[in-house]
Amino acid sequence: MKKKIIISIMPHLKGGGVEKVVSVLSEGLNKFEDCDVHIITIKPFENLIPLSKEIKVHALDTNLRNLFKQRVSNKTKFQLIADYIKTNITADEPDLVLCHQETVSKIMQYCSYKNVYHVVHSNLTNDRLSNAKGIKRFLRVRKIHRLYRNLNVICVSKGVEDDLKETFGLSNTRVIYNAISLRQLEKSASEPLSLPEKPYFINVGNFSAAKRQDRLVEAYLKSGIQDIDLVLLGEHTERIAKIESLLKHHPKAAKRVHLPGFASNPYPWISNSCGFVLSSDYEGLPTVLLESIALGIPTISTDCKSGPREIFGSEFEQCLCPLTIEGLKEKIIEISKSPEKFHVPLREEFTLDYMCHEYYQLVINPKAS
Repeated sequence: MKKKIIISIMPHLKGGGVEKVVSVLSEGLNKFEDCDVHIITIKPFENLIPLSKEIKVHALDTNLRNLFKQRVSNKTKFQLIADYIKTNITADEPDLVLCHQETVSKIMQYCSYKNVYHVVHSNLTNDRLSNAKGIKRFLRVRKIHRLYRNLNVICVSKGVEDDLKETFGLSNTRVIYNAISLRQLEKSASEPLSLPEKPYFINVGNFSAAKRQDRLVEAYLKSGIQDIDLVLLGEHTERIAKIESLLKHHPKAAKRVHLPGFASNPYPWISNSCGFVLSSDYEGLPTVLLESIALGIPTISTDCKSGPREIFGSEFEQCLCPLTIEGLKEKIIEISKSPEKFHVPLREEFTLDYMCHEYYQLVINPKAS
């Protein structure tokens, strides 16, 4: 039986929500007997996302320069990728190519393969336009419209799709929700790990402007909660300085806020917590929120664009709070007093089987959209 070739192209597998989703999707699709699944990374970062040996990862470095020390064009980068696929994966056209992240789409827009989809994982208005006004904003909107207007686009949430339609005038979109592997999640969560003895709330995510860990720390400090600590798990960046400055002004409370850094397996941390708190200004579809819910942990979030409201659904709007320090403070107090109110069931469309079925339909019926 000739297997169908599926290729996901990623900037890297260094670690993060998108990388986790691609790894889970690849392993899920690989379970179909007629599928041969590959991941191509195009930037020279160490792969930190755990993958089964059955998934073939190809590490390319497209960050090249020509004889004049100038970066090679995206069209040249595409040719490098196409030549690699033809030489090392398949001489024929792949049956499905998934391009994840705008960086990859800028390269793969030159691709003439018949079955290529570009997956948008974030709210591009917030990602690309937050500091742009006037002509600068207009030009950025136009640039993104031109990039995606003739491409097949998959959005990881309805909020992401609405944003592409309303702000960027795109119509060639469909939604396939990101999902999680419950079996893999529970296995990772059960691994032995040295964890804090004192009860704690947890937030997981690299420190960035979008994640707003500073808002969470301020809300936690204002809540006055002393019997439950706060753990912020994620790769430290220059954003950590703002949090450290906050903690210097509250030396006693600072002892209850922990910054362990990046953890390749955050799931024992999550599954042993008193509750998960998402404090973001915006998301695409926050995978870690799904993971917390699937592990049965009380979960709350800012009502940000996009994802959390879709994940919780109308029956669990009590899990959402305004994008303010005061709103998050009140919700933290509420979850500390009544955690049972914030247990949410995982909906079917966020399960691995459902997501893989949706993508598999693109393989067996290439014209489906």
